[in-house]
Formats: sequence, structure tokens, C-alpha cells
Amino acid sequence: MELKNKEEELELVSADLEDALYENETLKAENDKLKQELAENSKDLEDIKLENGEQKAEISQLKGKLYYSFDKPLPKIKPLPSLPKKRNTFQKLGTKIKTKYQKFQQLAEKKKQQTQQFIARIEVKANK
Repeated sequence: MELKNKEEELELVSADLEDALYENETLKAENDKLKQELAENSKDLEDIKLENGEQKAEISQLKGKLYYSFDKPLPKIKPLPSLPKKRNTFQKLGTKIKTKYQKFQQLAEKKKQQTQQFIARIEVKANK
């Protein structure tokens, strides 16, 4: 009886070992697959780094050419000023009339002062 228990126990242990071996083999296969993917990804990454380095070298070379072609760095671009608002014809005429009227008033004031000075000179001469 003890022998039967030992045999059953051995069979259970061997079944467990077979399951563990099968699981170990599947895990090894999965591990190999992941290692292969990692190698491919690292190769792709190295290619990208190499390409990036080449692009950086090309950019610095182009910046150097640009700098020497202008002898100084490019100025910062300023935004354009806003366009003046369009005034209609009546507004333009209104301002024109106002300026003409102001000039007319200045001229009238000037003539008034000149006539007063002239009259004052005549009075001075008449009084002598």
C-alpha cells in the first residue's frame, strides 16, 4: 500500500514536471521571440539615431551657410501694422472744410490786425 502511494506520488510529481517542462519551453520560445523583437527595435533605433545625427549635421551646415550669406543673423519678423480704416467721402470733406475754415479765420484775424496797425499809423501821423 505504501508502494502504491509512492507510485501515485511519483506519477503526480512526473506529471507536474512534464507540465513545468512544457511551460518552460513555451516561456523560452516567448523569450526568444522577445529578444528577436528587441534586437530589431534596437537596430531600428540605431538607424534612426544615425539619420537624426546626419540631419543635425546638415542643419548646422545650412545655418552656417545662411549666416555667412547674410553676414549677420536674420532679424526677428515683426507683425505688420494694421491697415488704416477707410474713411468715407463725407468725413474727408468735413475735415477739409474745417481746415479751410480755420485758415480763413487766421487770415481774417491777420488782416484785421494789419488794418488796425495801418489805422494806428495814420492816426499817429495825423496827430503830429
